[in-house]
Order: sequence, then C-alpha cells, then structure tokens
Amino acid sequence: MQEPTTIELGRDDEGRRADRVVRKALKSVSLSTIYRLFRQKRIRIGARAIGADEHLKAGDILNLFLPYNLNTETISSHSEQPPAFDESVLATLPDQPRVVWENEYLAALHKPRGMLTHDGSASLEAFVRNYLHESLPPSASFIPGPLHRLDRNTSGIVMFSKSRAGAEAFSKELTAHHIRKFYIAIAHGEIENGATLEDRLRRDQHQRRTFAAEQGEFGKLRVTPLAGKEGMTLVLIELHTGLTHQIRAQLSAHGHPLKGDAKYGNNERMNPDGYFLHAHTLVLPRFLDAEMPHVLSDPLPSDFKEWALKIVESNIIHDSCFFDKRLARGAANLDECILRIIENMI
Repeated sequence: MQEPTTIELGRDDEGRRADRVVRKALKSVSLSTIYRLFRQKRIRIGARAIGADEHLKAGDILNLFLPYNLNTETISSHSEQPPAFDESVLATLPDQPRVVWENEYLAALHKPRGMLTHDGSASLEAFVRNYLHESLPPSASFIPGPLHRLDRNTSGIVMFSKSRAGAEAFSKELTAHHIRKFYIAIAHGEIENGATLEDRLRRDQHQRRTFAAEQGEFGKLRVTPLAGKEGMTLVLIELHTGLTHQIRAQLSAHGHPLKGDAKYGNNERMNPDGYFLHAHTLVLPRFLDAEMPHVLSDPLPSDFKEWALKIVESNIIHDSCFFDKRLARGAANLDECILRIIENMI
C-alpha cells in the first residue's frame, strides 16, 4: 500500500461525518469507490480505521491510503489555491465589487450590475473566494460561497459565508423568513399608493421568464412609491419570498414593469443593461454574536443615483424626507432618506 495522502481538518470540519468530508475531498471519485475505501479500511485517523458514519473533530489528521489509480490530483481542498478570478471583467462593469461588511463568519459584498453572482471565473463568487483565500483556515469540507443570489443585471448586497457556522446560521434565519430584504427600483408608470402584491408565479425554463399563473409558487412583495416623474416611479420594495425574477415578473403583471426591462414588457432603456434594480438593505436578527449589525445597507450605484435624483427633483414625492433633503441634494442624502424610510417600516 502506498504512502497515505493526509488531510488536516479545521474548525469548519468539526462534527462532520467522515463520508461527507471524504466526498468533498475526493470530488472526482464515485460514491461507490469512496464507500469501498471505507470498507477496505483505507481511511484512517492515525493508524485507526474509521467508519463512514464517524463524526470528526477539528485537528484530526485523515490518512487516505488511495489505490494507485487514485493519485493526489484527485484531492481537492479549501486550502488549495482557488480558481483564478478573471479580472478583465472589472473593466466591463459600471462599478466595482467591494466588501460592505464582514466578521469571522460572514461577508456582505456589493455586486455590480452585469456580474454573475456565482458560476465561472468572472463571477462575484470567484472574486470573493480569491479575496478570502489567505485569511480563512484550511478545511477539507467547507468552501465559502454565496448564501442567496441576485440576477446578473441586479446590483446590490449579497451575503457570503466565511465559515460553516455562518452559512448554517444565515441559511436557517433566511428559511425562517427572519431576514428582511429591501430593494430600490425604477418602475414604468405612475404608482400613487403602496400595495402588497400576492401572486402565483410559474417559471418557464424554455423562455427563461416567470409569469403570473393560476398554478405556481406563491410570491409576495410590498411596493412603496417614493417619488414619480414623467411616467416613472422610484419605488422601495420589500421582498417577502425569493422566486426567480419575482420583482420583475410581479411588477409587470400589475402593469408596472421595471423601466427598460424589455423581457417583462418595457424597452425604454435607461442604461446599457436596460433597467435599474438594486438590493439596498438586509435587516438581520441577532444571531451568531452580539456584534451582528441589525441593518446592512449598500448605497445606490452612481448611475442609478443620477436617475433617482432626477425623479426626486419632481413635485410628486411620497415621503417628507426627500423634501427635507432636496435643497442639499446628493448621494448620501438620498440613501439616508431610503434608510430612514426602511427603519420606520421595521
């Protein structure tokens, strides 16, 4: 039997079943082969053979006695160099990705419009994995990644895991609907009153569109108009459910597609990507530690701000904060008003 391949287990491997850790480490190896390695006592801690269902501890050293047809090239680990980030994509974006906030468990990133959340070397996920690579402890089973997603042409805040504890805690709160999401958008037409929209939505995979339909998943959001001008309305949206293209599809179904969103019924382009939709704020419960922020916000990108300020300059304003700040107009004042409105809602 050849010399073992060793894997040191870190904090994010604590309590994991041995088979799950080995499956992560041997991604290119079939499941049947992995369980055969356990049966043949080729997977050990020290000299002791372990079972697939054994729970491992941080600091354990796994010894993998691999057959000669499985070499060390089959081993993958978080501690290895992550796939290279394609920096050429940065020159094509209207603004740059950046860290909004982070602690030892999680990181909140600004995703520019035109950038994929995940998949591929030009994605925000690749950017984050390269950013975090040197700072995270090694792990055989954990890889940092996005905990929710935004469409390519939606900008705004995306939360990434930096630890297994962070990923599990955030996902638990998100599933329980304890995390509130607020978006800013420019909609076609005049929206005079706030409304809660509830629809059944069906995804057409062939057309890559979402439609209101009698049979479908339940979608709910709250629309609050902020200001209106010349057939368009700056709106604040609280998203209660997270279906694909939900905001775009529901606003369109109710006669107010996003301005410039040709896929959902309006082709009056406002920017090269057609529409403005920005994930502005996450409202978080207290979890993981006492220093978790209650409100995380990502200011509007500069080109979105320019359009938003033009709308706020109109006489159709739905919130007094914009009247108070209009004489001292500017990017910080706009986002300050948006945050004040959100804080009044929570």
